[in-house]
Amino acid sequence: MEYKDLEFKSCLPEYINYLNSLNNKKDINKYITFSPYNCKLIFYLNDFVGAFRFDYVLDSDPYIEVFIALEEKYRGKGIGSYIIYDLINEYFENNPSCSYARLSIDKNNSSSIYMALKCGYKEDEELEEELREYNDYQTLIYVKHNPYFNKKSNITL
Repeated sequence: MEYKDLEFKSCLPEYINYLNSLNNKKDINKYITFSPYNCKLIFYLNDFVGAFRFDYVLDSDPYIEVFIALEEKYRGKGIGSYIIYDLINEYFENNPSCSYARLSIDKNNSSSIYMALKCGYKEDEELEEELREYNDYQTLIYVKHNPYFNKKSNITL
């Protein structure tokens, strides 16, 4: 697969059916739903691949939460890795006020865990403890710190 052939598009009205198809899949909507206002759709050679979004969380340690959902036939092809590695590194370089990127992964999703580790993310047990306070024992948190982090910078979304 040539990543240069991937296209990231805003969810225009003519693409809403693609988004609805993702939101109606139980293996996806169990964890996330996408809105046409907060995500990018992914296409490969004009074929719908999935969607992703970055949610900026303004905290004492500002970060972005990354959400990805791919059609089953495109899983395992490196697209998720491309997003959480290449696009996140580009985002970090352009947004030095973002401290880290965060992924929330179901503990039974070994493929996504492997992908996160391969792309330089580390499990954060301290953040996971916060989830345990809400009886969430299913989610693991992986983070990757921004090497360009500068607390005094401004964020660009």
